[in-house]
Amino acid sequence: MGDQRYEVGPESFLWMPRGVPHTFANLGDEEVWTVGLINPGGFERFFTDIAEYLSSLQGPPDQQVILDINERYGVYPAEGPALL
Repeated sequence: MGDQRYEVGPESFLWMPRGVPHTFANLGDEEVWTVGLINPGGFERFFTDIAEYLSSLQGPPDQQVILDINERYGVYPAEGPALL
């Protein structure tokens, strides 16, 4: 998140301020479930739009379609190398 890396375990909580670049990944072999709270409401439609597009595919996703959905919701790729 930002220029910091956090590793969180089961039953952890991480608060991210609006507008801070971030990513997340499961670095282990066990299944992971996450819960995200978004305020104010409305942004949850971003995840629905992405899921609907991905579930409709017969092949690899079109990167431009993903970028167009991102832009619709004010989401932009973070600059710099992946933090994995």
